[in-house]
Amino acid sequence: MDKKIVAIALLAAIIITGSSAAILLTRDDGSSDGVTETGRVLVYGNANNDDYLDERDVEAINKIIDGDELWDKVKYPFADTNADGRITEDDVTLLKKFINNEDCLMYYKDTWGTTSYVHYPLKGKIGVMDWRQSDLAVCLNIWDDVVACGTAGMNDIKHPGFSDKAIYGSGYYVDAETVILR
Repeated sequence: MDKKIVAIALLAAIIITGSSAAILLTRDDGSSDGVTETGRVLVYGNANNDDYLDERDVEAINKIIDGDELWDKVKYPFADTNADGRITEDDVTLLKKFINNEDCLMYYKDTWGTTSYVHYPLKGKIGVMDWRQSDLAVCLNIWDDVVACGTAGMNDIKHPGFSDKAIYGSGYYVDAETVILR
């Protein structure tokens, strides 16, 4: 049972770190190091900043590769899917793995503005603690794997099925056992 609790806690930490990235690097004046991050999901591969990883992102990256458009890091801050500093066919290949739910590394900006990664797709039962994690779960197409939600900050959730999830505590005071037993 202890191993299951550790696994759930680890998954929660990964989701917390990834989804907390949505509030990073914004200065008091609203600027953010010259990069316009209009989306809430700061995942590399979210090339058009619409919070979904889909064929429209593939098209945006292909336009850059084909030379139809220059890579404007302000307009497309997350077009570099593999976070190597270049836009190449490798970025399209990795993005297609995301879209097809194939095993790979997914890069994202964490709360501190650092590029981090997670093994994708996340698997198993997932508990979320706030709306940012919920949004990330939807973006990563794993909302159906979310079995429980903490109550803190969740009143803004508009995702279908939120009310069907188990409530397992508030903020960081959560009962992982509820997630395990769902």
